[in-house]
Amino acid sequence: MICSVTTSSYKQENFNCCRVMNKSAKNRRKADRKKHSLKEGSQYEDIALMEAIQDIINHANIIQVQLVIYEWQETLKV
Repeated sequence: MICSVTTSSYKQENFNCCRVMNKSAKNRRKADRKKHSLKEGSQYEDIALMEAIQDIINHANIIQVQLVIYEWQETLKV
C-alpha cells in the first residue's frame, strides 16, 4: 500500500513539473511573437520582415504544389 502511494505521489510531481515547463515554453513563444513585431522602427523589425517573407514563400510553394497537382489531375481526365 505504501508503495502505491509513493508511486502516485511521484507521478503527480512529474506531471506538475511538466505542466509548469510547458506553460513557460508557451509563454516564451508568446513573448517571441510579440518581440518580432512588424511595427516600423521596432528593434526586431528586420527579423519580423524575414519571418513574413518566409511565410509568404511557404504559402506560395504550397499553392504551387496544389496547382501542379490540379493540372496533373486535369490531364488525366482528358
